[in-house]
Amino acid sequence: MVKKKWVRIKWCGLPSIRYLFIVMPDGQRAIVDHWPGTNIFNYLPIVRKRRKFNVYLIPNEMDISEWEKYLTSELDMMSSATKALTGTFLARILGVGAVGTVMIGLLNLFEKPLDTTLKFFHIPPSIFIVISSFLMWVIANFISKQAIQKKIPLERFELRRKLIQLKFKDFIFSAGIGIFVIGIIFLLLALGNNYNTNGIVVLTILTWLGLFAYAGILRTADLYILESTGESNAGK
Repeated sequence: MVKKKWVRIKWCGLPSIRYLFIVMPDGQRAIVDHWPGTNIFNYLPIVRKRRKFNVYLIPNEMDISEWEKYLTSELDMMSSATKALTGTFLARILGVGAVGTVMIGLLNLFEKPLDTTLKFFHIPPSIFIVISSFLMWVIANFISKQAIQKKIPLERFELRRKLIQLKFKDFIFSAGIGIFVIGIIFLLLALGNNYNTNGIVVLTILTWLGLFAYAGILRTADLYILESTGESNAGK
């Protein structure tokens, strides 16, 4: 059995939670759609590490200077990730502002109806939390797709489905994300059956953030691609 060989490649982030820019070993430039999809099995570690992603191939002769400004280097992505860890990102989500105002409004509006509805239909809050956070994750990815198409002409590139297999390597951040996800699972098991609207909303947001971290693009990591994948091997 031939052992798979992983090759480190150059990559850049894009203003999107599901797309990234790469340069394959053969020099082919491409935009990868890193969206795991709605199939829940894609989120299992054993399936996730074997998943192949859709790729938009950029012709070698094409000038990308019009939207090159959207590319974010690995160094800049690491800086942004560090700021997020300091609480800046979470503060923007939960703090004063449009999102915070909407959340507070929803708490006041749905406090009693939500509790009553869940109890009436005998729906465990933990089930509601998981489904709601997953739907929020799907909606976020849908919005991300629409947003990037306004900035980058994806329709002008050739789409190859399930073309490449990628692997991110960053032990510290991966371990941190793993601990965060395990913590959320523990909270769901411990508090997930408590019919309290405030708790339900907070756990829903945390679970969504867990999906965001676990299934999203690890922007602090080195990126590797299988040497046997890419445009030159697409027909094999």
